[in-house]
Amino acid sequence: MVQERQQEIVNKLLNYMDTLEDGSEVSTWDLMDEVFNYQRFNDGYCFNDFKISEEEFISLDSLLKESAMKEGFFIDDSIYQDVIGAFPFSLTFVVRK
Repeated sequence: MVQERQQEIVNKLLNYMDTLEDGSEVSTWDLMDEVFNYQRFNDGYCFNDFKISEEEFISLDSLLKESAMKEGFFIDDSIYQDVIGAFPFSLTFVVRK
């Protein structure tokens, strides 16, 4: 039962819609997909036709936390790791009672 509820919340977070600066809408899942599939291009990153600023990339963690809080869940980021070239955080969902 708890696992089903956790999966439900994970799905909600992955499908959370956000509006980017250019007015387009993107889901958390879309952002994660682009980050995981990035290509190194010269001294920066090329996100396969998806334009994303460094600030937006870094703030994705905050976006997920905010989304989770709205759903009554807490994201434990104690295992946060900022690894260059990798998605910068791991998530543990904890049900609030």
